[in-house]
Amino acid sequence: MMRIRTFKGLESVIQQNVQEALQNEVGDVLKGKLAKTFDTVAYGAYDPVEYERNDDLNKPENIAITPTRDGSGIELRNTIEGENGNIADVLEQGGVEAWGEKAFDRAGRIGEWTEERPTYKTFADELRNTGLHMSLLKSALRKRGFNIK
Repeated sequence: MMRIRTFKGLESVIQQNVQEALQNEVGDVLKGKLAKTFDTVAYGAYDPVEYERNDDLNKPENIAITPTRDGSGIELRNTIEGENGNIADVLEQGGVEAWGEKAFDRAGRIGEWTEERPTYKTFADELRNTGLHMSLLKSALRKRGFNIK
């Protein structure tokens, strides 16, 4: 049995367990959910005719989980890079500036693919509205022996 002697020690144990739960149990489920959101928001916006889609954005293995700077949470980020930078960021922002020369179709018109596809915003709104991330965290901490209400 673990012996904790100070408040700082207790705080450290709690933070370590929360971060491990976020990185593992919570992160794994959220990666799958974010991948599905990419499928719906980013890929569901239209069917490309100017290029061939490879579907890399909606693969959970292409989503990285990193702790936030203060260590109190995690950030999920798609890691697929393209000619104009991170593809998920380009889609999220949308517009000619984000797409650069790739914004125009063969006839010189701005392509419909340049419209904003706010996948991260949609995902964050869904989490805020459903509380899924908190339910997953509480469940993970209960499995680790914490009494969570």
